[in-house]
Amino acid sequence: MGLSYCRLTLDHGLHYHSAAVVTVLAATVMILKNDHATASHFCDMAFAIQKQLGRHNAARTLYICVGYTLGYIRPLHELLPLTMDGYSQGMKEGDNYHGIMVSLSVHLKVLLQSKQ
Repeated sequence: MGLSYCRLTLDHGLHYHSAAVVTVLAATVMILKNDHATASHFCDMAFAIQKQLGRHNAARTLYICVGYTLGYIRPLHELLPLTMDGYSQGMKEGDNYHGIMVSLSVHLKVLLQSKQ
């Protein structure tokens, strides 16, 4: 499903859901290929799209990036500002689910790191 949305984005141009679609592609690359560099580049592209088109749907974009890709690549001190931004943006938009999940994904990473 996410890949068909990527195809629609490539065919018809950018939309405010495009950033979240690119993050799904990043998560797919991370899960199937375990390619950290490519997944990180896709997340950077998603953030650039998000910056260009506005902050709508930012919590979902950050949740997918942090929860499935960047949480395994980047250190925690780089993720905290991103997640706080995603949480506040999600709460402003009324996207409670993704706003809270962004915050919980980082807290889960902190718990997993403390167990090691």
